[in-house]
Amino acid sequence: MDPPPDDPPPALPWPLEPWPPPAPAPTLSRPLEPPPTVVEEPPRTVVEEPPRTVLPPRTVVRVEVLPPTTTPGRRLWMMTEEGS
Repeated sequence: MDPPPDDPPPALPWPLEPWPPPAPAPTLSRPLEPPPTVVEEPPRTVVEEPPRTVLPPRTVVRVEVLPPTTTPGRRLWMMTEEGS
């Protein structure tokens, strides 16, 4: 081990004295209002629903209809031909 150096130790970055006491808390210019009162709600009653009746699934019937033989454009053309 090396002998201790003759130089003094480096200075600490903070003071050795105790810190000053904190500043007192600010006072309010008006008195505090009392906290709001909490109103407890009565327990809610649970309304039982009547049992639902199960209906059978609906039947969907698709009926295919043949398209008209003439298109609207052709029908318009035929009407203009007949009218002229």
